[in-house]
Amino acid sequence: MNDSLPVSLAILILLVNAIYSAKWGILSILAAGIATVVAVAMFLLVFHFLPALTDTFFDLALGWKTLTLIGTIVALVVFVLVRFPIVWGLQRLLGPDSKLHVFADGFAGAALSLLPSAIVILFLFSCFRIGGTIRELHYVAALGREGIENMGGKIPPYPDAGIWREQIESLPGITVVLDQVDPISPAEYRNAAAVVLLDQASATRLYFSEQEETKAVFSSPLLRDLDQEPSIQVALEKQNRAALVLDSLLREKAQDSQLFPALKTLQLRPVLERFVESLTPPADPGIPTPSN
Repeated sequence: MNDSLPVSLAILILLVNAIYSAKWGILSILAAGIATVVAVAMFLLVFHFLPALTDTFFDLALGWKTLTLIGTIVALVVFVLVRFPIVWGLQRLLGPDSKLHVFADGFAGAALSLLPSAIVILFLFSCFRIGGTIRELHYVAALGREGIENMGGKIPPYPDAGIWREQIESLPGITVVLDQVDPISPAEYRNAAAVVLLDQASATRLYFSEQEETKAVFSSPLLRDLDQEPSIQVALEKQNRAALVLDSLLREKAQDSQLFPALKTLQLRPVLERFVESLTPPADPGIPTPSN
């Protein structure tokens, strides 16, 4: 797989939108970009505030899947509704009779297309980042099983989706922006969830407790007994990685002043890869051992 896939797609989006805007005009692309911002804002409002409202007024707890579905529906409806007035406003702003019509196409239009392109790219990066976090947690859960020490030579490599997430986060300033719109992938939350998953097996618990990068978080009493909490037990039993990383108690512990710096700066992939490399492949039963 291409390790540069997210950035390659971002460059392609920039080029296509710039060429289209220069030749056919910026209006439709700009309208779609602005409508997308409004729709994403509505999705985040639903995701963050609807649970408190339903719990307060209806005594109803909404899971993350229900919230995602409701938020997506609301966002799509809002996108369709607000796009019409946005197009009308842009036509008046950039139309042939406007002094700003020079920005409607040509080189100026191509330059202006950077704004809607950036919006699309941020959305694309958010999707890649969330996918990378979920795939990493699935991988971590597979390692955090009893008997993993006998699986040497049979464990697949770290997932490509996690590498794509790392590539995105290596871009200057992008993590700060994405943390505002991506509730799943902030480092402190996903790493706290990974600690809970790795703590499920004695082999991973011992190994990660001894590694320089991870011993601080594995020795913390704040995370040690989290798997005894009912909500986290349910997430573990159902193998629901999103529910685990979104769990309110886990997120509260991850924000602790003593634990937060270590979780925020932890780069988990190198330690995971070292652990996999440390596992000795089982002896081949087909090869006889020499007798004395």
